[in-house]
Amino acid sequence: MFNGELDYLGFRIRNLFNNPINIYPFPRAFDFPNNYTKKDRYLGFSVLKKREDFNYNGNHLKFNEELHKKLTTFKGIKIYITFGTIPDIHFKEYMRIIKVLVESLLNIGGVLIIISDAQKLEIQNKSVIEFHGLPQLKILEYVDLMINHGGLNSVIEGIYFKIPQIIIPINESWDQMGNGSRVEYHKIGMMLLKSQTFQNDLTQKLKLFLTNINEYQNSVNNLYLKCLLP
Repeated sequence: MFNGELDYLGFRIRNLFNNPINIYPFPRAFDFPNNYTKKDRYLGFSVLKKREDFNYNGNHLKFNEELHKKLTTFKGIKIYITFGTIPDIHFKEYMRIIKVLVESLLNIGGVLIIISDAQKLEIQNKSVIEFHGLPQLKILEYVDLMINHGGLNSVIEGIYFKIPQIIIPINESWDQMGNGSRVEYHKIGMMLLKSQTFQNDLTQKLKLFLTNINEYQNSVNNLYLKCLLP
């Protein structure tokens, strides 16, 4: 008999002999190297490629031909922005963050920005495409960068598709901070706190990141191969 107890990164399971086994739903290579103990078990990639995604109304999210054409013909950097299911108390704040990010990226230029699950940002630019939900695994086949909230599923799916990431945690007391720290440790991306997105140097930080995106790409390629090992 086991009793499940929610832990910081995964599930801590205790048996009747009070002998804990820590189960983490991600590859061991994604963790910090000094975190491993004999009681830890890592489940590897938990990515279901045949998964079907649905929006809040239960409608099946599809990958349309128009978006496919833009993603396959655009010559610059293709950026996918998603913050998962945003709690109501954070929604307005995150719409402001997305708008600031988009404006900074457009100032840099040479980008195509795909936004999932956002209200109308009132940014009239052909380089910005907004959707009310997207099939994430399909989108990740085509983009060069994912900006997300640091949720474990999004981070691991980004690694699986070998995509550099920028992490902006919704709640800094959740596991998203730990996931973002690991992204930075492995040099597959960077983490920005919410407050940093409103600082004057945001455009400069994003420009530097995009300038060095090939280095992040090499790092995530290497991490992906390590994640395939037992």
